[in-house]
Amino acid sequence: MRGEVVRGHMRLAEPDEAGKVLWAAPEPLPSNTNAHPSESVRARLDGVGFTPHGR
Repeated sequence: MRGEVVRGHMRLAEPDEAGKVLWAAPEPLPSNTNAHPSESVRARLDGVGFTPHGR
């Protein structure tokens, strides 16, 4: 997974799905981080690829 800001500002597009948006240090991630983001960060730190659906 890779995120990229092309233009504009970071925003919470689904406020009913998340409590807040924040930049966090990759180790340790906040305890309430969802599985896909935390697994992708862990994979990136380990230098391996990650796809959310195993493809």
